[in-house]
Amino acid sequence: SIRRQRQMCIRDSASTDAHRSWTISDEAPKYDPEDVIVPPYMVETAVTREDLTGYYHEVSRFDHFIGLVTAELKKQGVLENTMIVVAADNGRPFPRCKSRMYNSGIKTPWVVHYPKAIKKPSVTQSLISVIDLSATCLELAGVKRPAFIQGRSFMPILKDPKAQVREVVFAEHNWHVYKNHERMVRFGNYLYIRNNFTDQKLPNILLGQVFRTILRGQVSRTILRGQVFRTVLRGQVFCTVLRGVTHVEGSLCQGGEQGG
Repeated sequence: SIRRQRQMCIRDSASTDAHRSWTISDEAPKYDPEDVIVPPYMVETAVTREDLTGYYHEVSRFDHFIGLVTAELKKQGVLENTMIVVAADNGRPFPRCKSRMYNSGIKTPWVVHYPKAIKKPSVTQSLISVIDLSATCLELAGVKRPAFIQGRSFMPILKDPKAQVREVVFAEHNWHVYKNHERMVRFGNYLYIRNNFTDQKLPNILLGQVFRTILRGQVSRTILRGQVFRTVLRGQVFCTVLRGVTHVEGSLCQGGEQGG
């Protein structure tokens, strides 16, 4: 029981949802491909729509299990004294998302429940970074932030969505499948990305107009802006979605209980 603990308790619960390959279960609804909203940077095909339904399903299942956690916290009588942070370590596993420095890759989910500070559900446009979580936890524990902690507490934003704790956020992409070296800085409406490996000889072959996607054991072909990305790895050809960003910008703050 969490209630028996007198000191501050921090618990990290990780989920495999949403992660390829998709798995369907009864804990979440199944979505119709016709209801899917295809992002403008993705190719509009039946295969894309079907693929996105699997992603939607796993996100909904993740939300279901968050509901079970909050229900248990409420049962133990500690929900109102608990900060819940729902976050992701990178963008969704699709082109221009996971491991990309654009908003679609670094603006990951950031939902906060903490009734003591959040008086009503709200959305903030203030910039935050994942590294700010450590500074926030230290403030909640009543511990002075050491000089080596780079993050900044986002408690002021929870109390006032218009508050700002930083003017810029940074992100980096160093590796996924192969080595990379990208840096990003975001300030206001401006986004600066620097790629230091523009001339590296990667095992990626541009093949004209066909982009191959391996989906549920079948190979489907779709047109993707006249380019094809294949990764040759260990003597075999794999399709890849480039991955691996950590920092985030933007946040959603919500008071009260999280739904299931």
